[in-house]
Amino acid sequence: MEIAISFNALLWATGISGILAFAQYILLTRSHHSERGLGTIACGGGLLAAGSIAFVILLNTNYSAAAAIIWISGLLVLLAGTRRFFARPALLGWWATALAIGVLIFVLQCLGAITAQTALHLMCLISVPLWLMIAYEARLAHNDEQWAVPRSLLIAVLFIFAATFLALGGYLVPQENFQATL
Repeated sequence: MEIAISFNALLWATGISGILAFAQYILLTRSHHSERGLGTIACGGGLLAAGSIAFVILLNTNYSAAAAIIWISGLLVLLAGTRRFFARPALLGWWATALAIGVLIFVLQCLGAITAQTALHLMCLISVPLWLMIAYEARLAHNDEQWAVPRSLLIAVLFIFAATFLALGGYLVPQENFQATL
């Protein structure tokens, strides 16, 4: 009983933090709309927050991979915003195929060809290269050198996310702790 209560508290905390993060990104978009790429980055962060809200809502359903599609969309928008912020074209190129692969996995899950947990493992693996690409794009900044320390912290956090999602996707986390870790 105590484990279920703490898991429900975790779900509520995730949902509330997602709503607060989404509101924060909306305010950021509205207040700094003229700065190059910042609005795009804020929208990508908002999609990531919306993905966490969707994950809380869809956690114990057969459609939980839909939240991962929202996450992948957020990562792609963050990638475009990062490129734009550092004065490069906001082109996604073949990275956009990650969204198509995510939709294919979701369809396979809906058809019952793969389980919900397998779909989430695959979605985690799809997101790893996107986290790393965003870190790579932030590392290449030739302007705004006064932000070297915050950018280094951002890159470190992106590497931590990539390693975490690699561990989740690579079955390195015990199955009974998978959803709580995610």
